[in-house]
Amino acid sequence: MIFSKNETVFPFIIHRAIWNAGRLLFPLDISLSKIDDKAVKAACVDLYNLILNGYEDVYYHPAVYGLDPIDTEGYLSGRTWSKAIILAINKEDKAALEFFKRTESRLYFFRFLCSKISSENNVLMDQSVCFSKDGYKKLLSLLKKHHNYDKEKFTQLMERLSFVITPDNDGCVITNTKYPNLFQALKLLKGVDLNQKANKTKALSEACHYLDFRVLAPDYKCTFEETLYSLDDANKEEIIRLDAFLAGFNLKRECKLNRVEWKSKDKTVVRYDGRKEHLDINKAGNANNLVTVCIDKTWSFHWPNIRPNFGPEKNTENREAFESAVNTLPNADGMKTFCIKHFKRCRECGCLYAPPPRGHPKVMFNKIFYSCGGGTSFGVEYLTRDNFDFIIDLIKIRLGHFSEGR
Repeated sequence: MIFSKNETVFPFIIHRAIWNAGRLLFPLDISLSKIDDKAVKAACVDLYNLILNGYEDVYYHPAVYGLDPIDTEGYLSGRTWSKAIILAINKEDKAALEFFKRTESRLYFFRFLCSKISSENNVLMDQSVCFSKDGYKKLLSLLKKHHNYDKEKFTQLMERLSFVITPDNDGCVITNTKYPNLFQALKLLKGVDLNQKANKTKALSEACHYLDFRVLAPDYKCTFEETLYSLDDANKEEIIRLDAFLAGFNLKRECKLNRVEWKSKDKTVVRYDGRKEHLDINKAGNANNLVTVCIDKTWSFHWPNIRPNFGPEKNTENREAFESAVNTLPNADGMKTFCIKHFKRCRECGCLYAPPPRGHPKVMFNKIFYSCGGGTSFGVEYLTRDNFDFIIDLIKIRLGHFSEGR
């Protein structure tokens, strides 16, 4: 199955989520470009094909994995994934929250499986993995807890993926008849220490998401051009335009898998995240912003233990400086509307031990907002020609009015 980056029409949100996981996989012609060893290449190809064909199986047969596209649409009721979760939190709808968490767990069953196969307690061989009795018991327990799969269902799905589970010394040995060398690939990825490399990202967790086998090369370094590979053509063009603008400032560009941060004095000014449409279901349901501008210097309130009886506003000079900078713009009214709409609000993630609504209360243009961690940032899901100038003006404000002492 080809997961086209420019696809826009899907039967259901479930299919869009699976497509998004598929489009994030690095093509083999990129990820194997720096690997010469034929055995290593064969192992990587096996792991890649397992994940790719697994996503294809879920896409065309979601019911087999316990996914109901129609039920999911019912829970969403036309909302985005994160907004539906926020509503469930506000209504204290535990059934809905459990549904969303279980749905994501089943969608990404393959990531979970690769992670558990590579667990430090298991013995990874080139063509098998050995689970101890306790290790296999723990695996089944986690499957029940997060996926609501019992042992019979797990065995059924493993057989679909050509896995063979053989009892051995109270534990078991798992092999694969169709992708026999995938275990070697996981073993190699597990051994990578990216602290010695340019991209200090956990090799295994990232590689199982994106299958970027370049991390196995000793001179691995993720380039800016390669961070853009998963974007559709329209967004890719705008990110390149943004980078060209930022090149005029003394910013440090840090590239990671599918994302980039532009920093000033080790503080993030702008970040781009090419994983923007992934389903990241935590307690709050993260908003998936493609581009975020971080003002960083913040203003909020001191408050007593019980809110909304806030204490006095602090750092008023920062808020006033920001509002003043916006008011000097030719399109000040449009910028105010943009800021209010795209302010990165607290998603009740639990960053503060305080009664709901959680987060740091702050005023902006005479409206009260709640932000996570006290920071002030703005984000857009898509970078377009319509919002590009707003993003640029925010960056100019950040660098012109909030850079002192950064």
